[in-house]
Amino acid sequence: MSAEVNQELKAAFETASEFVRPHPELAERARAGARRRRRRTLAATAGACAAVLVIAGSAYAAAGHHQHAGALSRPANSPRVLATVDYQVTQLAVSGRYLYLLAGQNSLLTAYDAATGKLIRQVHLPNDAPALAIGPGGLVWLAYSPDQGGGGPTGVWLLSPDLRLHSAYTGLRTNTILPSGPTTAWIADQHGLVRLQLPMPGQSGRATAHRVPGSSLGASPGIAPGWWSGEIGGRIAVLVTNAGVNDGHLVLAGLPGLRFGGGWQTHISAVTSTGSSLWVTTYTQRNGETSLSGPLVRLDSRLAVSTPAPMHSSQVLARSESVWSAGDTIWVATDARGHSLVCFTAGRTIGPVTTMPVSGEVVALSATASTVYVNALQPPGSYAPSHVVAYQVPAACR
Repeated sequence: MSAEVNQELKAAFETASEFVRPHPELAERARAGARRRRRRTLAATAGACAAVLVIAGSAYAAAGHHQHAGALSRPANSPRVLATVDYQVTQLAVSGRYLYLLAGQNSLLTAYDAATGKLIRQVHLPNDAPALAIGPGGLVWLAYSPDQGGGGPTGVWLLSPDLRLHSAYTGLRTNTILPSGPTTAWIADQHGLVRLQLPMPGQSGRATAHRVPGSSLGASPGIAPGWWSGEIGGRIAVLVTNAGVNDGHLVLAGLPGLRFGGGWQTHISAVTSTGSSLWVTTYTQRNGETSLSGPLVRLDSRLAVSTPAPMHSSQVLARSESVWSAGDTIWVATDARGHSLVCFTAGRTIGPVTTMPVSGEVVALSATASTVYVNALQPPGSYAPSHVVAYQVPAACR
């Protein structure tokens, strides 16, 4: 299984456009309310929320949920407000000319022009969607399933970059998608990995799903579908939880004996991968009380802690809430005063931690090598309309 995974992941990463997979993964995440809801979900039960997709809306239709901010007359290196939304964004993703906003709990997937903020197309969902990922060629993967305790169809869609065309596989439930090729992806569910292949969007063909032997995520019958997945050292790491138990932990598919987190000591709020390392934001729970933040931890390919010394001494990173990556650049949302968002490089050496001019609670982020797109709530936890803002990546974080 490892050789097959390694070969497909290598090909995918070599051909993929520049983008950030929404963690956890995530895929495991949901934030702000969503972040808090995710933690409550991991602490209670890991049923996915999401439902059947209905493609709706014609191109460039606004639908009253957002406002196009357009290209503003500002210097090229100043922040640019691309859109204002009155719903809660759970994930951002950028690929080529498109910036995607997923409002998983408001049933909306929207594509904007990443340079001007012009609305391209909106996909309306009848229920929540837990997973969004961008694969090679800019194709968009989206998972849907019934809300927790609800009925209805489950499945995965593969959409064209402009969201006009799609193909589908029904009956497969997941909270995380890891593209491995233009039309193939690894899906993590409670039994392990599934290799999914779909026709190109809008084309006829047979969709197939094959379970990968030897890809178990754990022996417990209560293992829930993974909440985040990513590649590390030629294997796939998955964030899973035991249903009904606050036991979110990372495992390697096929090697469930290797794990990080879980129990009552170290809880995981978000994960990202840089290929050779995993970066994890953690938090604690004592006497039934859950902290809002905790230390940022680096893991090696065996899920052993390998956090660099500068990270241990950083008072800002000690209050991390969520984490994303773009290439070798790490982005961390924190609740440290004056440091809502920081970044640093994590290649052969660890770069300095640089604070971005962002205020409020960062709930969603995606980045290229030159631009980072941020959705933040102000004040933190607010349900007021929020902005999606583009910032230039500082030189120290490139």
